[in-house]
Amino acid sequence: MAIVTQPLGSVEARGSVGAYTYATWRGKRTVRSRAGPSREPTEDQLAILALTQAAVSIWSAKTDTDRANWDHFAAEQREPDWTGTDKRLTGQNWFVRCWVRCVLALSLEAIDPPSGPIADYIADLHTLQINGGLWIGWNMTQAWGEAKAAVDVWIAGPHSPGRHPTIHNADRKFSTDVAESPSVWTPPSIGLYTVFWRVIDLQGLATPFQQLQQEIT
Repeated sequence: MAIVTQPLGSVEARGSVGAYTYATWRGKRTVRSRAGPSREPTEDQLAILALTQAAVSIWSAKTDTDRANWDHFAAEQREPDWTGTDKRLTGQNWFVRCWVRCVLALSLEAIDPPSGPIADYIADLHTLQINGGLWIGWNMTQAWGEAKAAVDVWIAGPHSPGRHPTIHNADRKFSTDVAESPSVWTPPSIGLYTVFWRVIDLQGLATPFQQLQQEIT
């Protein structure tokens, strides 16, 4: 990193141009070699990128009326976020999220905007260690009939007891029909794991993530 004056012929410059990145550090103008990705995308990341691109292509082919319907939904709906501050999304953002979630969790495609908010479908999710596996179970809070939704499970670990991972530290492990309790996941090693879960419904809407920890010995 070099300290510079009049970067790019101006008082201050921020951002990347060619092979260099300009910034301000402690009141000084700096320039350094542009850094690329820290690592290549994983197979799972590439799969999500492919699904996202497919959803964007479907959106591009939608009629103006279809897009207007999604924009109307976006104007009235906020996306719950783990930070506690709900997010405002565009109609296209909502469509891409709902479509990708449905394909991943339910092997279905979300086409129309959701007709209403998602309900709290499960309660009392709990975990046990059985024969080296992580047993994950829950109770349904209503009679399902023909309804269908999925429990989406992400897991972080093993990690130290003093660490408190967030969903950004977890990997998505599986989704299963909400009626298929319990499910079993085999951890790669002993240690403390944090389990994150949410429910995804047929509309592509999701509940906020909840979490708990389980020791595997």
